[in-house]
Amino acid sequence: MQNKLNIFLAFGLLTGLWACVAEPKYPNEPHIEYVSVSTTEEYVQTSVFASLTISFTDGNGDLGGSEAENPSCNSNCEYLSDSSCYNDKYYSAFIIDSRDSCFQSFQLPDLTPTGNVKAISGEVDLSFFLNKKTSPNPADTVFYYVIIRDRSGNYSNIVRTDDIVLLY
Repeated sequence: MQNKLNIFLAFGLLTGLWACVAEPKYPNEPHIEYVSVSTTEEYVQTSVFASLTISFTDGNGDLGGSEAENPSCNSNCEYLSDSSCYNDKYYSAFIIDSRDSCFQSFQLPDLTPTGNVKAISGEVDLSFFLNKKTSPNPADTVFYYVIIRDRSGNYSNIVRTDDIVLLY
């Protein structure tokens, strides 16, 4: 009877350990969710520092850390241009300003996991300057679209931030 109990406990323990290391099933394309955005000041003279948080999943774990050594772009307002930062492999995250469709580009850190499990998930913060645009109004409302790209060239879904009210 004691042997049967030991075998049952050992089987249960092994089954429990096996279940703990099951690889998550995420698609190879990155997927992002909007978490939050915050600014350091309410009133804007020329620009204000902002921090944007997104969560992500990626099935093959190839986010961040570009193969290119240096950026080779010079345009942050034209998506289709050959010199657009949107097409530059150095950059892997983009926030797009709703007021003029210009964007800021970011290089995410290399998030490639070590070991056999390549699927990853987590959160990343993007810090940037939110620039004042010419506006006759004493207040301006802006929101951003966010998209990321992995090293395989797969783009994530696009998420929208909450509205940010800027007082001038």
